[in-house]
Amino acid sequence: MLSNIANGRHGLPARTDIVYRGHDITDVELGGVKFRLFHPDGGKAYALSYKLQKFVEAMPGGSKPDVFLVGHYHSYCTVRVRNVHAIMVPGMQYNSDLFVRNYIEPVVGALILRIQTDAEGSLRSMTVEDLADYYVPEGQR
Repeated sequence: MLSNIANGRHGLPARTDIVYRGHDITDVELGGVKFRLFHPDGGKAYALSYKLQKFVEAMPGGSKPDVFLVGHYHSYCTVRVRNVHAIMVPGMQYNSDLFVRNYIEPVVGALILRIQTDAEGSLRSMTVEDLADYYVPEGQR
């Protein structure tokens, strides 16, 4: 979890079912597959894949994750760069005044990653299922 709120900060009670992993970036290993979770700053680029590509290109060779999950942009895009599966994950927030002011169309949904590894735990294949939410709340149509 990448939220300060999740660890009892901001006066909220601590939750025992959530582990605080840092503010904006953390690495997690599951079954031998290295994931990097990242919540950057700034706005979206014109091309959805551009920021994903630039983030991965800036990673030193020995420290790259297998899967790079990027939040913040409320969009969905997947690209493989330098043997890293980079995914811009959709958000869970419908349109708001902030999105309207900044000309952002939020992509609402979730993803299921199906990963296959070899005997050593190295990533061999990955499929992404996009659980898109096309519902538009009343008043935003």
